[in-house]
Amino acid sequence: MEFTTYEEAVLWLEEVPLYGHKDGLNNMFRLMERLGNPQERLHVIHVAGTNGKGSCCAMLQRILMKAGFTVGLYTSPHLMDYCARIRGDDTLIAQEAVLRLLTKVKEVNDQLVEEGFPHATFFEFLTAMAYLYFDAQMVDYVVLETGVGGRLDSTNIIRRPVACLITSISLDHVKTLGDTLPLIAGEKAGIIKPGRPVIAAKNPEEVLEVFRRRAEELGSPYFEAREGRFQEGGYELSLEGDYQKENAEAVLEVIAVLQKQGVAIPEEAVYNGLKETIWPGRMQKITWHGASFILEGAHNPDAAGILGRWIASRPQKVQVVFGALRKKDAAGVLQGIALGQAKISRILFTPIAGADSLDAADMQELVDRLQLTIPWEACPDAGTALQDAVQCPGTVTIVAGSLYLIGEVLTCFHFQKN
Repeated sequence: MEFTTYEEAVLWLEEVPLYGHKDGLNNMFRLMERLGNPQERLHVIHVAGTNGKGSCCAMLQRILMKAGFTVGLYTSPHLMDYCARIRGDDTLIAQEAVLRLLTKVKEVNDQLVEEGFPHATFFEFLTAMAYLYFDAQMVDYVVLETGVGGRLDSTNIIRRPVACLITSISLDHVKTLGDTLPLIAGEKAGIIKPGRPVIAAKNPEEVLEVFRRRAEELGSPYFEAREGRFQEGGYELSLEGDYQKENAEAVLEVIAVLQKQGVAIPEEAVYNGLKETIWPGRMQKITWHGASFILEGAHNPDAAGILGRWIASRPQKVQVVFGALRKKDAAGVLQGIALGQAKISRILFTPIAGADSLDAADMQELVDRLQLTIPWEACPDAGTALQDAVQCPGTVTIVAGSLYLIGEVLTCFHFQKN
């Protein structure tokens, strides 16, 4: 089967979860061997963690680009278009390339299925396509973000990464990764490879101890982000939020490791890279119909708590557009945002189109259970919530609770311009 339109390819890809079967890393190893193991030719910086993965990947890519390198970037989920998951420098993979690569991977997968092996999963298809694309583009480096976890993540077939970065760890995907921080840290530590450097971002001691122990077992040089490095260096960061400075300190440690390996990254590239990093959906400021919005994809309790404390520190009140997936800890996310309740004038609740998300009855149950006193209103959809939000001129609107909601809101902004 050869896909003839991008829309056809996306529809087929979105049906893969109906019959794809995860088989550890075996599916990926089989697929990539049949495809010529393009991942073996890539210089990869592998990034895992709970919070901050995407931001750190964006910073690393921008710094390396400023240093004159071509850099592939693989991230998930996408906000508006699948093409955003795979990019070379600032260019998203072309729809034509998606058609070609998906057809190629599907042909190999179909052969394997005929031989009795499991059908590859949705994320395995995308990851295989990314490896093929970056190899064909002959990029100098690939910044590779894991999906869920690390040890059994589809990206984790890279044998000799240039470096591994593990960002902040918190409770998320507990049914898959475990219900304690050390258990989750153990899964994330699965990306550490023998003899290859690993860098850990700021984390609780019980988490860092897991990383140290695993690095020692594998003989991997181990480094921890140094607090204060960002301020001491006089760096500037385009991304809002104090937590982004902690992400930047982890990135600075990665850059220092690369420099020790002989990679030519001048200080000017580091400074300008951090200053010019853009990462949609992370404290992203947008003006729409004259109103100010901040989009923050806080979708787990820790990230939401950071956002809630930031709201509490603001001098003026804000309103919040909120939506969440059922599979997430929606109560924990809402409770985290509510840390800023003294500065939240109201919450505009919306379901998320095309996703298994909370409805108005779920929201009422959460509000009652958490005993929240913040006024809230149910909206039928995100577009209505945004239209309602702009009726309060001079009030900043925070959109939060899910990256899927951020994607829907960005789509509304894109198609309903001033």
